[in-house]
Amino acid sequence: MKKIIHAAFCIDDSFSVHLAALIHSLGKYLNQDFQLKCHILARLNGENIFKLSKLNSENIVIKFHDNLPSYKNIPISSLYNNRLNEVAYYRFAIPNVLQNIEKVLFIDADMIAVGDVSSLWSIEMGEAVVAVVSDHILGYDKEKQQERGISSGKYFNAGFMLMDLDKWREKNISEQALGLLIDNNGFEHNDQDALNIILEKKTFYLDTKWNAQPNHLAQQDVPMPVLVHFCGQEKPWHAYCIHPFKDHYLESRAETEYACEPLQAYLDQDDMEILSRLKMKFPNGARVVVWGAGQRGRRLCYEMINNMSQYSIVHFVDNCR
Repeated sequence: MKKIIHAAFCIDDSFSVHLAALIHSLGKYLNQDFQLKCHILARLNGENIFKLSKLNSENIVIKFHDNLPSYKNIPISSLYNNRLNEVAYYRFAIPNVLQNIEKVLFIDADMIAVGDVSSLWSIEMGEAVVAVVSDHILGYDKEKQQERGISSGKYFNAGFMLMDLDKWREKNISEQALGLLIDNNGFEHNDQDALNIILEKKTFYLDTKWNAQPNHLAQQDVPMPVLVHFCGQEKPWHAYCIHPFKDHYLESRAETEYACEPLQAYLDQDDMEILSRLKMKFPNGARVVVWGAGQRGRRLCYEMINNMSQYSIVHFVDNCR
């Protein structure tokens, strides 16, 4: 009989395609002695339920949970309100939804597996409530975390957590975190800030290979990642994305019911304001120099080439190159 690994995912319809790619990749690399039982906390339409159900196999079992509380009264910070919604708070429902389960692996849907997660299941966490990985940016800003009330200065990325659900329920972690969010009218990093405050000194830190984030990869801190996290604005389903593991996502997605999904373009509020000013101030035929070849520069370039052909991009300027 196969050993069961319980995994939980929180999504809405728009992220079904990305969850399909993730679950397929998890199954692809999973040790054959294990079976991954995937608990999907979501209110999905029939089409996405059908497509995700097609992932069922010998080592993947899909189970849907749609009896979820509403978190619409808890605000999303202005930093994220164009990308996130109440689904960010569904993770607080996991301990109650999975009442008879002792331990679960929570994984954000904007991740992809490039290795076997089964060895993670046997990690000894001691008295910790969660096993986590340091955040690739916020985890290095000790002073900022101390200002948040986290005396140790440590800060983890909440998109990946091995959760001891018995300890979580015993210590009322969800109730405490939700109370903090309500009392403070939300936090800059939403559920992640609340969890870092509540779970300080209740965490077990893992190697970055279990949640390899962009800065970890850029600094070559993760020679052999197992789970790659596409956190931040730029995602592998964006047409202009240059993430080194973009192809792993696309290859996995191509082997699911979502194989024909097109790549997307994404603009944030600042991008749209820049393009609006460009249209107001410069006539058709203007030649444009884009300052910065990072994510924003690539987004603006893609949008102008595809939807603003009245302008010509003649140069990129970046770090004096």
